[in-house]
Amino acid sequence: MSEATLFCVRCGKTTAIDLLRGGLCADCFLEERQFTTAPLTVDFEICSHCGARKKGEMWVDDVEGVTEGNVRQAVADNITVKKDLKDSRIRVEMRQEDQHGKIYACTVTVTGVAEGLPVQETHELRARIKGATCLRCSRVHGNYYEGIVQLRAENRDVSKEEMRTARQMASRIIERIVREGDRYAFVLKDEPMDGGLDIYVGTINTGRAIAKAFADEFGARTKETAKMVGAKDGNTLYRLTFLVRLPEYRAGDLLIWKDVTYLVKSVTPKRTTLTHLRTGHQVTADRDDLERAKVLSRAQGKEAIVVSEQGSDLQIMDPNTYATVTVIAPLGYVPGSETLLVAKWEDEWIPFPLPEALRVSADSE
Repeated sequence: MSEATLFCVRCGKTTAIDLLRGGLCADCFLEERQFTTAPLTVDFEICSHCGARKKGEMWVDDVEGVTEGNVRQAVADNITVKKDLKDSRIRVEMRQEDQHGKIYACTVTVTGVAEGLPVQETHELRARIKGATCLRCSRVHGNYYEGIVQLRAENRDVSKEEMRTARQMASRIIERIVREGDRYAFVLKDEPMDGGLDIYVGTINTGRAIAKAFADEFGARTKETAKMVGAKDGNTLYRLTFLVRLPEYRAGDLLIWKDVTYLVKSVTPKRTTLTHLRTGHQVTADRDDLERAKVLSRAQGKEAIVVSEQGSDLQIMDPNTYATVTVIAPLGYVPGSETLLVAKWEDEWIPFPLPEALRVSADSE
């Protein structure tokens, strides 16, 4: 029995029925269809400030920078392939057209299979490497910020050491957030303000992360307030302020609480661990309960000369009057020491435990 045939409705070629596709022979079927499209020009955009590369509508950090491989991939990404072309492959050949390596003539060849027929389509286009400004750098250079982290302290100024620690912590947090994929996290600026430090951040989530880290590090309390700053695309825009309030005292300071002198061992946002200066007994108190305690700051202590030693009693020279007074040797005191750090409470000079003793105490926990 002879194989059934029909004429191609386009060219009239006699073709076996099972080889026709929509009444067309294979040649006419492929001629009437286009399975791929390509733009005349592909712009490979690189941020002039940070070197990020634009990929689609997103900006991505690219440590490799501009390479022929990256440009070739950008061209391939801009080729549209219809779903009915199966097993498609894209090959890009490039020829540099200018002496600066900014313009390339590209030949793009796409192969695949459509309804069992092999397909090959070719496109000629140009790839241009262009400088641009990514959204992140645009925000930075435009002084854009979504939040302010305000570092303050109760009844004192934030110390230079605390500010330095805060800046270092903020930098580490930004680096971590960017590594995790949020490249819009940045610190716009930081500046001393009202005895503390203001840190301007690019995103609200960044500000919240920094504030939480400060609270954990310094035993601080935090408070968020929002201010409406406008609207965009029908959505209300807010700028948040994250107030981080450090306690008046720090680890190593002394507290006079309920007529007893304690060493501040550690501070958290809600509780403080204290060590009885005479017995060494530890107690934990709610922060609210310590609001009326008298703080003797180590940073404001005075150096006193040790005149003589008699067991646990030390004779020191009063830093104010230069008279000889007796104090009890502090925790960690090394016999033969020449000076002590002391603070005055009412008519009594109280020695601070030595920093070495504090470190040993912390390590033993």
